Amino acid sequence: MHARHALTIFATSDLEGALRFYSAAFGWRQLVDTPVYAELALPEGTRLGLYEREAFAATTKQEPLQASEGAITATELYFYVDDIDATMAQLSAAGAQVLSSLAERSWGDEAAYFTDLDGNVIVIARRLEPDEDSVALLSREDGETLARRWITIFQGGDTAILDELHAEGFVDHTAAGRDVTTAGFKQGVASIYAAFPDYNATIDDVLVDSEKRKIVIRWHAAGTHQGTFLGSEATEKEIAFNGIEILDLDAEGKVLNRRGEWDGVSLVRQLALII
Repeated sequence: MHARHALTIFATSDLEGALRFYSAAFGWRQLVDTPVYAELALPEGTRLGLYEREAFAATTKQEPLQASEGAITATELYFYVDDIDATMAQLSAAGAQVLSSLAERSWGDEAAYFTDLDGNVIVIARRLEPDEDSVALLSREDGETLARRWITIFQGGDTAILDELHAEGFVDHTAAGRDVTTAGFKQGVASIYAAFPDYNATIDDVLVDSEKRKIVIRWHAAGTHQGTFLGSEATEKEIAFNGIEILDLDAEGKVLNRRGEWDGVSLVRQLALII
């Protein structure tokens, strides 16, 4: 049976205080806001729920244990962070108490231990000796940033950025008869703008698979048919359609593979190329 961790929930004596603490310490986006429950979006698609203690007890039919002043709970959150010094400073500014200062640990990490306002343990860590054969996880933030930069090629037609974003061995797996290299992909973008000079794509959603280093971009686009497209002369018709891009990143964070699908049937129908 496959079980995917999605949500961790803490009972808290001060919901507003706990929400302020985690928002200030990590800058996580709030997803749910009710009088007794708040939920924050963590990286990699997980979430943290903060549940007012009495409401938590009403749901579970049992009073949750509460740490006495200066004590800790039996709960620990362990985070790898890119800038450990900045994260520690944010935690301290938010009101976290230091349990153990930054030090090398026997399991190969450098880590510091804190507690939140309810006595839950928070560990901030970084790996000291990464496996030479392993590939670093792709953070959601880095994936979303790359997606926004990559999609700009369809927001004006300037493909120069692809020389920076694409790996040397880039392969376009949906090249539709073009060369599968970055140069061929640039030609494909240029042909779109030759037919639709005002073509513009907007991101609807970005999904990041951290372990597989894969980005999925769901988008919609619009433009005016002012040049030859699929053998049809300009019709001056306005078109709109949807599509999806799947990008595989290499260990250096560059796009190695691209697979793109778009609603071609809808497009050619709007241009009256088929009935």
